[in-house]
Amino acid sequence: MSEESVPSQSAIARAAGLSRSTVSRALSDHPGTSKETKKLVRETAERLGYKKNAVVSMLTAQIRASKLQRTKSTLAYLTTLAWTPRIPVINSTYHLFFEGARKRAEELGYGIDTVWLKESAMTGSRMTNILKARGIRGILIPPRPTPLSHITLDWSEFSAACIGHALPAPTLHVAAAHHTHIIETALRMCRKYHYQRVGFAVWPSSDRYTQHAFSSRFLFYQSSIPTKSRLAPLYDAIHGGDDSFVDLPKLRRWIEKQKPDVIIGVGSQMLEAIRSLGISIPGDLAYIDLNLAPTDGSCAGIFEGPEVIAASAVDLVIEQIHHNQRGVPLHPKSVAINGKWIDGKTLPKR
Repeated sequence: MSEESVPSQSAIARAAGLSRSTVSRALSDHPGTSKETKKLVRETAERLGYKKNAVVSMLTAQIRASKLQRTKSTLAYLTTLAWTPRIPVINSTYHLFFEGARKRAEELGYGIDTVWLKESAMTGSRMTNILKARGIRGILIPPRPTPLSHITLDWSEFSAACIGHALPAPTLHVAAAHHTHIIETALRMCRKYHYQRVGFAVWPSSDRYTQHAFSSRFLFYQSSIPTKSRLAPLYDAIHGGDDSFVDLPKLRRWIEKQKPDVIIGVGSQMLEAIRSLGISIPGDLAYIDLNLAPTDGSCAGIFEGPEVIAASAVDLVIEQIHHNQRGVPLHPKSVAINGKWIDGKTLPKR
């Protein structure tokens, strides 16, 4: 079909017996247009060979963006953490998530409204009504304290994306660290710096957050090295199911039996626990943090880039808003951000 014969929206309107404005709204998936009308328009457009003009679509998005800059719309930052308003002094990683989202939203003409989900008598329907009353269309969901926690809302009313970790249900768009790339980087640096006996001591919840990318990639790595160099992973060195407390006797027995020359872990708690046993790092063994904070060189590891991850989640939400897409997506997107290796004192070069 030549460019001159490509049907216009007016031609589709005539063929479908609808107005041109109705056809335009249906093709842009406007929420005020019925499903039946959208189906009729799509089928008619497909039959006539209609295709969207990419240049026109781009200009339309730019016009919408300029309007949003003036109207200053708001995105909800849904959190289950009671101390989120004070995150700058509590937890630097959560603070960077929040700041990354706030900065990117402001660049695109949006504000951020922090909403705490743990208020008393806060049901899913009540929270849905509160967000709608505030005129909020977009929702950002930062990491929760536990990886399997649920958030109940009428998702059909909102455009949403997760930051850092996906919800167990429903399956929404998510921007997160590239966890497979992170563990691969750690293992590559072990080889580069000539460490042979690699120990794996990662919190169970941290591994679940990555959908077991850390443990599965480590086990695959072990299958490729000599049997004598394979060390049993330490999955359960926690006390009472709380990741903030390490079972020190179990950790000591594991280190004495496996004799690692480097340990891959997550967070400063494991590093502090090892040192509390009287083990010198890096004197007796080395340590790599898969979720490094801070990045001042005191510890070696991978910095996930929380600000970039959160900014990417904002982009996912606003893209949906611009296209009038709400509810659980039919084809959820996962944006994976590569982390950055940081050399540190806990992993000296051999």
